[in-house]
Amino acid sequence: MARLLIVGGDAQSLAPLRILARTGRCDVEVLADAAEVPRAVAAHPFDLVVVDADPRAPSPLALLRELRRHAPGTEVVLLAAGDDVELAVEAMKLGAYDCLPKPVATARLVACIDGVLDELRQVREASRRVAGGGALAPPRFVARRDGTTMAL
Repeated sequence: MARLLIVGGDAQSLAPLRILARTGRCDVEVLADAAEVPRAVAAHPFDLVVVDADPRAPSPLALLRELRRHAPGTEVVLLAAGDDVELAVEAMKLGAYDCLPKPVATARLVACIDGVLDELRQVREASRRVAGGGALAPPRFVARRDGTTMAL
């Protein structure tokens, strides 16, 4: 089962993510403090980290850089103020899977998370098929939809 880490957020932005936890599609862990993320990721790898970019909290871009350095195979989705175009552009340059404007519609957030989880599942299935055939070793990196690569 996929592992999802939610960082920060208020009750309104977390509601759709709690729905995912109840459906059993993924294990969900919530951290209120972004400073705890490196320790949490080191202790238990996550498939996806959703960061609610709170303007009062430490920089979400610094957190994204840290995740890229210490957990390059972990996808990151940022939830940011709708008018923060600079943050969205920089986040995508740093390898975020997506940057959604707040307030985000439940359906859009769930669709984004489902997209990440589907891509990860397909990559893992392809790696297992390749490894099972014995002809080739599974790839260590695969191409992502934005043209960058993702570590397996």
